[in-house]
Amino acid sequence: HLSSSSAITHEELLKSYPTSWPYQQSTQPILLEMEDPDRKVHLIPLLPLLSALPPPSFAAATAKTTAAALATAQTRYRIPDVAIHPQVTKYLCRGADLMKSGMRSFPAPWALRQSKGVVTVSVIGNPMVCAVGMVDRGLFREYC
Repeated sequence: HLSSSSAITHEELLKSYPTSWPYQQSTQPILLEMEDPDRKVHLIPLLPLLSALPPPSFAAATAKTTAAALATAQTRYRIPDVAIHPQVTKYLCRGADLMKSGMRSFPAPWALRQSKGVVTVSVIGNPMVCAVGMVDRGLFREYC
């Protein structure tokens, strides 16, 4: 548990990332070409690329985030982020689908439309992306 005096600011977090590409020793896939049911091709960033970039939103890392602060932080990053409870990672890393009960925040409809349903997933307390995925088509239609 961090005290308020030891909390890192968003600017300090961004400055702590390397300015050069970290994967010099081996090749890593960074994009996935995916075709949707309408036969449109989308490029989806993979975790090696997202791990080299600053986290999606510093606001997603805190448990007590207002909706306005989260929306403001998410506008600075192109892929909307879903913050999840730490207990959910065990199941998510084993291949389970993310369900609504495990989500702490969900992107605004305009952000989902803009990203065509692609979202990143991060854990409350750790702003780094732990997964990339697509919102279920039925939920996308219903919510957006």
